[in-house]
Amino acid sequence: MKISLNNTIHKKEVDLVIVNQVENSKKITAKFENSKGEKLILEFELIEEDISDINDFNFFISQNKKIIFYRFIYQWGVINFNKRKLIRKVLDYSIDFPIFSEYPDCFLIEDNSFVETLNNEGKKIDRIPNEEPYNLQEYEDFFELELIGLEKRKIRRKLDS
Repeated sequence: MKISLNNTIHKKEVDLVIVNQVENSKKITAKFENSKGEKLILEFELIEEDISDINDFNFFISQNKKIIFYRFIYQWGVINFNKRKLIRKVLDYSIDFPIFSEYPDCFLIEDNSFVETLNNEGKKIDRIPNEEPYNLQEYEDFFELELIGLEKRKIRRKLDS
């Protein structure tokens, strides 16, 4: 999937606007195009001081599941490409950007204050607090985090049946 970032796209072409409702927010437009030529145009209202540093790093795209994750200063979220729908928007005042990882049955989101799992549709499965650093072990139904060698925590990777 190709990404292009700019602000020259006409307002009528925008498929979805991610509103921030913060005074003096800045706007940036992102256009996503898959291999079939299908496009999704998003407009983001951002808290960012300097939007010139925004690039591909701010997005994680699951090609197989058609899910787009975005991450900016103080906010991140999940968008369904096919449905052109915002699944989740999170205002998060943590220091670091979250890290998104894709597994066959779920997504893992790691932040300096939490670890979270999402199903393949982008819906939350589980969330636990995080205290970095940790070691991650992968099991069939859960991930296990060993926090600083003192404590182990489990986070589900599947919804209960």
